[in-house]
Amino acid sequence: LVVCPTSLLHQWRREVEAKVNCRAAGITVHVYHGKDKASLASTLSKYSVVLTTFGTLAS
Repeated sequence: LVVCPTSLLHQWRREVEAKVNCRAAGITVHVYHGKDKASLASTLSKYSVVLTTFGTLAS
């Protein structure tokens, strides 16, 4: 779980994808934020890395 400011959310996703060979390592990245948020923990558990914001975590 990576918690970051909203302004950096997608940049951090790109950084993970750029610095880690996600496909070869089998690592999946998910952005948990906005209207498309998954509501179930079982959905989030499918991902290796979940990025979210301070506001989403607090709500």
